[in-house]
Amino acid sequence: MKNKTVTQLKKILWKEFSRYIRLRDALRTTGNTKSALCITCKQLHDIKGMDAGHGITRGESSTLFDERNVHAQCKRCNMRGGEQYLYMIEVDKLYGEGTAEELQRLRHETKKFSRPELIERIIDYRERINKIDNKHGSPW
Repeated sequence: MKNKTVTQLKKILWKEFSRYIRLRDALRTTGNTKSALCITCKQLHDIKGMDAGHGITRGESSTLFDERNVHAQCKRCNMRGGEQYLYMIEVDKLYGEGTAEELQRLRHETKKFSRPELIERIIDYRERINKIDNKHGSPW
């Protein structure tokens, strides 16, 4: 990872972060790593076919990798603009009243990611995924 640019590292981090989010939500909603309930429509889907959908759009750097802002979401809901209203109701249920409002405030902040920070986060999410895979089996 030493020769990677910030842009390349962000892409790698997104891949690992997305996998972790889908695994986290699969375990939270179904108790296994194969399927998860969509945060918005509550339909059951295979996690390999789900997105890691954002409540606040991906373009907002300050909430891009905020775990409270990203959840397993079916492609249908995610492609419809994320069903933001329903999504944010669920965010408040999961993390407490006012979390959605806090994320809305954070979206206006600019976050610059450094190479060391991105590398550290990549390593962290890879370790988290490995722990889940070792305990529950890998769906990938």
